[in-house]
Amino acid sequence: MKSVRSVSAVTLCLVVFGFVALPHQAQAQSNGNRRVEFVYAVNQDSNTISEFKRVGNGSLMPLGTPSLTTGTAPTGVAATPTGTFAYVANVLSDDVSGYRINPDGTLSSLAVSPFPAGSGPDWVTVDPTGRFLYVTNCAALCSGAGQGNLSGYAINKSTGALVPVPGSPFPAEQIPYAITIDLTGSYAYVANYSSGSVSVFAIDQTTGSLSPIQNVSTGGLGSLYLTLDPQGRFLYVVNTQADNIAAFAVGSNGQLTAVPRFAVSFRGLYTGNRC
Repeated sequence: MKSVRSVSAVTLCLVVFGFVALPHQAQAQSNGNRRVEFVYAVNQDSNTISEFKRVGNGSLMPLGTPSLTTGTAPTGVAATPTGTFAYVANVLSDDVSGYRINPDGTLSSLAVSPFPAGSGPDWVTVDPTGRFLYVTNCAALCSGAGQGNLSGYAINKSTGALVPVPGSPFPAEQIPYAITIDLTGSYAYVANYSSGSVSVFAIDQTTGSLSPIQNVSTGGLGSLYLTLDPQGRFLYVVNTQADNIAAFAVGSNGQLTAVPRFAVSFRGLYTGNRC
């Protein structure tokens, strides 16, 4: 029987209407004034989604008792920039659940959901244009055997259905765990847990296919989380087995150059903030 070996059991998602994705564990819906309004959390033990509305003081008001089901062991959630659809990666059922976001913030399951993924899908993100969705399949680290790969999908703007892009699934280094996309939707960055590296891919703006252009060492194993700064100038990677953070400058061609002597070290480093 499969067992979850990922480090996080609950993932938050802030869903923002019309804007570039916020942290992966926090993607929220906002109105025209850019105020965050809805927050979603996946509950791995109960295979459900919690729905919240953010009130004026920043606290969260539940929209109801968590009852909307996912696949088995949901670990990641993301939404389209327009706030139309939300998607959940289910690490033990090897699929992605799709939902329509209603005007009141509640979710409704898509009739065509779920969508097949690879072994151990755990991290899901939508590109800034809202046309493509990408999933890291962390395989042996999360749910079974293998070194993992990347799944890419085109999002049907009317139905929310996911259709694999040409070439999907895409090869990766050993145990791809996290993925983020630059502000222009031109490049994807993947943290490889067992390789201790970041892979850079160019995104075909027509098809959504991924083409590898660079693979760089992070200087430590256990590369688990990564994020771009708000301007997309720097990329930061958490190395959980080396207890440090690696930093890279992002070039105009999407490629990475290590920032000298950044190597901030911690003991027992952990972060639940997926970006």
